[in-house]
Amino acid sequence: MIKYVLNQHILPFIGGYRLQDISPMQIQAIMATMSDKSNSLQSKVLVTLRSIFKAAQENGLVAKSPVSSMLKAGGKKTPEKVALTVAESQLLLERVSNPRARTFLLIALHTGMRRGEIAGLRWDDVDFKKKVIHVRHNAVMGRYETTISDELKTSAGKRDIPMSEE
Repeated sequence: MIKYVLNQHILPFIGGYRLQDISPMQIQAIMATMSDKSNSLQSKVLVTLRSIFKAAQENGLVAKSPVSSMLKAGGKKTPEKVALTVAESQLLLERVSNPRARTFLLIALHTGMRRGEIAGLRWDDVDFKKKVIHVRHNAVMGRYETTISDELKTSAGKRDIPMSEE
């Protein structure tokens, strides 16, 4: 996500400038171009900008950060996601015939696990005797490779999920 934020929302505006030449007006312009974007994305851009300039300040590359502490993310609230109905879930399962895809889908539907959490499952994460899935890993899918990480999306991500009979 950091790479996306940098490449799509920060570097097109300030990528050609030296850090010490970037002004608060340029930072405000970046945020102004994002007025129609989600609050979540705006927050990620602000956090990234603040991190860049904090590191630059700590390393003596800039005297003061151009990212005002008064600058706040606005934007639209992300709408709540709507879960599939039982009928929609059944229809989806009926239409998926590939065994690997069907297994993936069953795990997702019955546990609510994220894609990366499912792809990051290891055999020792699944306790068939106690019928529990231990969520401890996350698969990070890159363009050319997938890596398994112990870092989950949130602190609440590390959890134990009871398995259904299905």
